[in-house]
Amino acid sequence: CVANWPAPRRHPWRTLLQARAIENLCPVIAVNRVGEDANGLPYAGDSMLIDAKGEALIDGPEGKAFVTTGTLSLDDLRGFREKFPAWRDADHFTLSDGVGF
Repeated sequence: CVANWPAPRRHPWRTLLQARAIENLCPVIAVNRVGEDANGLPYAGDSMLIDAKGEALIDGPEGKAFVTTGTLSLDDLRGFREKFPAWRDADHFTLSDGVGF
């Protein structure tokens, strides 16, 4: 996820990233802007690497640019999905506007 979430919305940004990881049972890599834009709106950064359980593996320092690398394990992800097979709860469905198209 590449984003421009301003600092006043820092908490929703971080919370929603963790929610996306948990609900999709997959890691999330998120990069957010840091600094101030031309209108004086501040951006806190908060770039993160989050595992499929919603745990932050990399959590950047607030308000500072940084560069780092992280490693994800496909074996760990597969093991987690085997122990918690929520993907099996998916239903087959179709969407219709009711008009018959």
